[in-house]
Amino acid sequence: MPLPGLQGDEVDRACAALLEALPEQLDPGVERRPVEPDAGRTAAWGDPPVTLECGVPAPERDEPPFAVNGVVFTTRDVGAATRWTTYGRTVRAAFEVPDDYNGAEIILEVTEAVDTALPRDPSVPDPLEPPS
Repeated sequence: MPLPGLQGDEVDRACAALLEALPEQLDPGVERRPVEPDAGRTAAWGDPPVTLECGVPAPERDEPPFAVNGVVFTTRDVGAATRWTTYGRTVRAAFEVPDDYNGAEIILEVTEAVDTALPRDPSVPDPLEPPS
């Protein structure tokens, strides 16, 4: 059975569009920085780094979804950071935000780029809408 969402080169194009749309600064002093090696699907800001991985699989376990500025995410504590994974998009992206930062404020800064570059997946119902 094929996976939902985009595949192969389509994922690369969507991730490239996301990387292009992302802001250079997430918060005062949290500036975008180079990523080594750069595989075209990652970005980082600040120190300790806020990191992005684009084209990630679904989280290992379901977490309750919620919206930030109209973009739906799930979150999971991953030790000294929180992993924010997009939900209901044709390509998933995950942002790891160290506990040193206010995660919601950091994520707010990337929602416009996510909404612009990663289309909603029409096959995934909006989990925040009441069933009809």
